[in-house]
Amino acid sequence: MKNGILMLRQHADQCVVRENRGMVLILVMLVLMAAIIIGTYSMGSSKIEVRIAGNELQYKRDFYTAEGGAEFLIGNFKPIMNNLSAGTLAEGDTRDITTDVHDASEPGSIVRNATVSITYEKRFEFPTSGTGIYKRHYKIVSRAGDQEIEVGIETDDF
Repeated sequence: MKNGILMLRQHADQCVVRENRGMVLILVMLVLMAAIIIGTYSMGSSKIEVRIAGNELQYKRDFYTAEGGAEFLIGNFKPIMNNLSAGTLAEGDTRDITTDVHDASEPGSIVRNATVSITYEKRFEFPTSGTGIYKRHYKIVSRAGDQEIEVGIETDDF
């Protein structure tokens, strides 16, 4: 009998072990599902960050292109204004001089991606003493993408 009880006990332990084998499979499946959910969330988050970085890159590229167009025109103001393709500017005229700026810039220059316009205004300056003088004021607007830079130049010798 002793052997019979022992055999029943061993048989009962094996049954318990066999009944728990499915629990390991369920536990592994739950861990795997959690890993998949975390991985999917991480990939979605990464895609959004890549889009944000791309938008920021485009914003900066457009800003620096527009700024470069304005700075190039300021640096080369007299030669460009002396050689305007559509003739000189009259007071109050606004003209797109993108072609003139592109012609004066180097091939492949970032300035060639900017759209540049100029407005000529004649301004009277009141002096602290004596008579006033008129100054030529040019408003330069340079655009690239969604960015726009506006600067001004005042001169009395051009």
